[in-house]
Amino acid sequence: MTWLSLLREARSLPTSALELCCSASHIFIKWYPTEWRIRSMKPRPKLLIIVISLLVLLIPPTAVSAEDSTSKWRFTRTIAVREEAEYRSVFLDENVYAHAQDGLEDLRILDEQGQAVPFYMDSGFAELEEDKIVYSSNVTTNIVVDHDTVTDYKVVPLMENKDVQVNVLIVGIPQQPFLKHVEVLGSYDGKQWESVKKDYLYRTDQLHKDKITLDAVYKFTYYRLKALDNIEKLSFPSLQLLQDEKEVNWQQYSRSITPEFTIENNDQITTLMIENDNKLKVKTISFRAEGNYVREYTLNDDKGISIPVMGEREFYNLKFEEVQLTSTAVELMKPMVWSPLIIKIDNGDNQPLDIQDLTMEYTVDKLVFEDNGSQSYQLVYGNPNATKPTYDIEQFKHLIVEESIKLGELGQELANQGAAGYAETDSSALPVKYIFNAVIIGVSLLLIILLARKLGKKST
Repeated sequence: MTWLSLLREARSLPTSALELCCSASHIFIKWYPTEWRIRSMKPRPKLLIIVISLLVLLIPPTAVSAEDSTSKWRFTRTIAVREEAEYRSVFLDENVYAHAQDGLEDLRILDEQGQAVPFYMDSGFAELEEDKIVYSSNVTTNIVVDHDTVTDYKVVPLMENKDVQVNVLIVGIPQQPFLKHVEVLGSYDGKQWESVKKDYLYRTDQLHKDKITLDAVYKFTYYRLKALDNIEKLSFPSLQLLQDEKEVNWQQYSRSITPEFTIENNDQITTLMIENDNKLKVKTISFRAEGNYVREYTLNDDKGISIPVMGEREFYNLKFEEVQLTSTAVELMKPMVWSPLIIKIDNGDNQPLDIQDLTMEYTVDKLVFEDNGSQSYQLVYGNPNATKPTYDIEQFKHLIVEESIKLGELGQELANQGAAGYAETDSSALPVKYIFNAVIIGVSLLLIILLARKLGKKST
């Protein structure tokens, strides 16, 4: 047996402490001289017990346990679900933002089997805003030309010297059942006419159609309705005109909290320092202060860099008999993570504002996932080495009906003290595994050599 041979054997040793001990025993049996083994068949229980005890003491309890599916994640939350649903959702809270990666790449949803459940992140919803302006009209002409009934209407403007903008016509139709093809024309002076739309109107026992939707917004002062082949001489006595505007706005999910902050008054300047240690995406900061005032302010981060805001950088509160105006909110141009936020108010020669009820509105995200029949689900996060997963559900999330999604709640946050995230805070913790394995190898080899020498001496 030579040292070179022992080193060659040790180089191929596994990393598990238990396997190291087994490999050490294998080396001992392989290199222990055959004649020594024959001569030393007499059992020596004391020596054997000492060797085994030393090796077992070197094995930490965690070395023999299988790695749990959540061991790399620092935090775990149950997702409470109360009713059956095709899809489920849950809003993130302050703790998730505080302990997860800044971009939330380390979020995972696991079922009761510990398998990853695909999800997508939803940050808001579309909201339809509708604005209608209604105009009336007066009939100026009603004649029959070659079996066609021609009715002209003049629009009554709401204000003088303001254009009338119309994109929907509501026609007063007869009460009896009918069906008529019609043509709509428009004119600025009631003399020169332009074709606008061809459509049809009807009434049955249960249904009717009296609305004509134009293809664009028109500014005509006169409109003409021509009912084709109106041999029944049906009349259309009224015309209502609409400017019907629909706008889809994106609304972000948001919540409000009272953040930690400090106020300092110095040299006509009031400084508000607002903490955001939980890495929340700040949307709006607002407060209440009584009295009449107009004050300019600045908003910066802790490095003095100006943060873009919506509107003028000015606080005011004006309450008089005929005037009541208030603006004490700071709306960021784009919700972002800033910590801290520093607001400086220029008081001039006035007394500082008595700031009360300061609140911070921040945007929140919602996770949506398909219910695979599992009895329980959990959210894990806090893994600095995790990368963002890619799931197919992202490709068809726009097809998921909102009514099929049921909202759940996050349970209490449970910390995994043995997770990798904790060890990474200590730069010296990285090589501990390799140092431990090296010590195991060294001690095992030393015990083997000592045991071999002792047995060799007794055998002689």
